[in-house]
Amino acid sequence: MSRRSGKNANEGSTSSNSTNTSTIRCKVHNAPCMMNTSRTSLNPGRMFYSCPYWKDHKKSCHFFRMG
Repeated sequence: MSRRSGKNANEGSTSSNSTNTSTIRCKVHNAPCMMNTSRTSLNPGRMFYSCPYWKDHKKSCHFFRMG
């Protein structure tokens, strides 16, 4: 059995489901944006981020950013 310089074998390992600190957030709600695919003729198939409340017209701030 080998030990690495006195450290526990789990120390220093990375996790594949770690928190992504670069998540794009809606500027009004400060909520993580949803990634969507454009279906318009000008940007077919292009990815973009939008406010998570875009379906709720009373709450939506209409934030989006092309990805």
